[in-house]
Amino acid sequence: MSVDEFQSRPGKKAKSKIDGDEELAKSLQLEFDQETGQFDVTIDDSKSAPNPTSGHVSIQEDSPMPSIGTIAAMTNTTTVPTFPEEKLTQFTSIEQLLRSLGSSVDESDQFFLVVRRGSSFQRQLKIWQRESKKSSPEKILRVHFAGENGIDSGAMAQEFLASAVCEMGKGFSPDGVPIDSMLHVHNGFFLACGQIVAVSLVQGGPPPCFLTESTFQMLVRPDIDVNELKEDIHLTPCEKIIVTRYQRRSSYPSGYHFEHGYTGIVDLEHVNDITGTVMVSLVSRRSLFLKEFGKGIELFGLESLVKGNADLCKPLFVKNSNANIVDANYIVSVLKPIYSQEGSSRRKIEEAVIDNFQDLLMRFEDENLTGYSEMLAWNNEDKLQEREPTETNQLEQKSALGTFSLQCLIHRVF
Repeated sequence: MSVDEFQSRPGKKAKSKIDGDEELAKSLQLEFDQETGQFDVTIDDSKSAPNPTSGHVSIQEDSPMPSIGTIAAMTNTTTVPTFPEEKLTQFTSIEQLLRSLGSSVDESDQFFLVVRRGSSFQRQLKIWQRESKKSSPEKILRVHFAGENGIDSGAMAQEFLASAVCEMGKGFSPDGVPIDSMLHVHNGFFLACGQIVAVSLVQGGPPPCFLTESTFQMLVRPDIDVNELKEDIHLTPCEKIIVTRYQRRSSYPSGYHFEHGYTGIVDLEHVNDITGTVMVSLVSRRSLFLKEFGKGIELFGLESLVKGNADLCKPLFVKNSNANIVDANYIVSVLKPIYSQEGSSRRKIEEAVIDNFQDLLMRFEDENLTGYSEMLAWNNEDKLQEREPTETNQLEQKSALGTFSLQCLIHRVF
């Protein structure tokens, strides 16, 4: 064997072994990438060819792993699944909105309450909370009054909701805003009130028309800029009086500003800081109360519908300032005069009296009537009660006394 043959044979064997190892490594890498799905390997037809021994398609010889350009191309062409944005349903009338909510009531079971007629509202809230831990308030509400006969077919539930909403407005929103009570946040009363309101609206009860417009706006738009607070919008009449006392420098309510987090100097130069701190504290606490109330009206998806249809739902929550106005039309409408016989002269006089009375009431409304420009006064030195009675007055008093004595004597005799 020549030297050339000896040098050529080992080189061919080593080269063929290296080529086989490379093909095996590429094949294993391709299988691994296909199984994991991490990379999308691109095949270059010009530099790769089928390998009849391995049965797999070979990739580029100088790129056992996908190149950066391949990964970038794959990233640019990757299709990300898109989900349609959830759109709030817009309604054209309150009836349509409530009808849509009514279809979400779970009619498969009942939310059953047993209460005593005339029990306190806080006791009713505790019973409601206990039952809501066992069953969902989104079911049909049925109520039984303890000690009374009858099966509720809807009337007792309506009576309970009417009473509960009325007491809620008196005890928990007396001035159109939630009462300032952290205890009601702790024991979940604000949350339970929101649930009762949701059930009342969905299942045919009365609407909670006891909030002010600013409170309702805080309910549907809880994000408020505390640096843009206004007294006429965000404060109740009682709170305005307290703030006005600070502004007029007339008095500083004892400890009121310290209770609301003011830690600065209390003097005339810092009045604006005091009133601003008090307003921020009041509105922030109110926002917390409304947040708990809003959690309650999440039943039936009511909260999202109210926020999406705020203008339409406002009459359901905001009290009507013109509902209880007593004007001329109201007074005349409730009058029920008992007239004389029709056609008589007395009947004409009586009807004329009613017409004149209506004209007087309308005049009070239409015209700017004023009283005395100054207060009535009298001479304090003129002591009428200390004057000595005249002889005529003395005779009249004696005569009256004698007549009274005679009447008493006759009464005793007979």
